Amino acid sequence: MRGEGICSYNTKRDLNLDVVFKPLVEFVNAHAKLYWEALGYNKHMRPEVYEMWANIYKQQSFIEMHNHSPIHMTASFYLQHPTSGGNIVFEHPNATLLKHQPYDFDQIRYTAFEQEIAVTSGTLVIFPGYMNHKTQPNMSSEDRIIIGSNICNVV
Repeated sequence: MRGEGICSYNTKRDLNLDVVFKPLVEFVNAHAKLYWEALGYNKHMRPEVYEMWANIYKQQSFIEMHNHSPIHMTASFYLQHPTSGGNIVFEHPNATLLKHQPYDFDQIRYTAFEQEIAVTSGTLVIFPGYMNHKTQPNMSSEDRIIIGSNICNVV
């Protein structure tokens, strides 16, 4: 986390075990199952929230490009997303290769390898854990709050 934001991943990543978060865990699990099937992942496996944490993005705070590999899937639930709160941005999975090809960068911006996803309060974004992603800075004076989840096959 950059700026004055707070990320509980290193201190409290078991929110999924707290009864208060049970409805959210069930919501994420239901959508994770649908996405798992849409990706064509092994139908004999059962995806469930493995870890859950909170990020509070104060004004100007953001997270740099990263991924959650080897986690199967990751989810971000936008509990609070103010206007000008910033969005999530995904990097094209082949960006490392494409960046070194002889593209005319006067015609193609470097950000052509990135895709911004507009979010609002209540949005759930689920994506493969190997996807590089980052968040834009929160330009609002209100906090942006997300509940993050890592989703894996549960034996």
